[in-house]
Amino acid sequence: MQKNDFVSLWLVNVDDEHKLRKITEFSYDEEGDSIPSVFCDLFMLEFYDEDFCDIGYVGRKDCITELLNGFSYDYSIIPKFEKIIQANNVCVGDFNSAILLYNFKYTNDIVHKTHDNCGFQFVGNVKIESGLLCKS
Repeated sequence: MQKNDFVSLWLVNVDDEHKLRKITEFSYDEEGDSIPSVFCDLFMLEFYDEDFCDIGYVGRKDCITELLNGFSYDYSIIPKFEKIIQANNVCVGDFNSAILLYNFKYTNDIVHKTHDNCGFQFVGNVKIESGLLCKS
């Protein structure tokens, strides 16, 4: 759900960047209505603002700092996600991609999903400094 000053993170293991884009891509019907992406269907997301997300295939990395380096607000979110990952014993090396939704706080119970040989893991939500993110 949309929530200002929050960031939600999913780690993904996918064959390549093209497949990652295909799974996260919205499409539209003849009337111009949005059709949710496979990613939205998997995690029961009704909507997220495509202008407030980062989706990136970065290859295998050993730690979350390397995986999220270069994503928007990395200096602010990496230390917070690092704590969540350590507390939950998430093996970052099992993933090669990340999906970050900004001004969004995921609240559903679905944590792990697989689809077409792709593995998804919801890591968590972090709050960042008020006003750091543009409002959606």
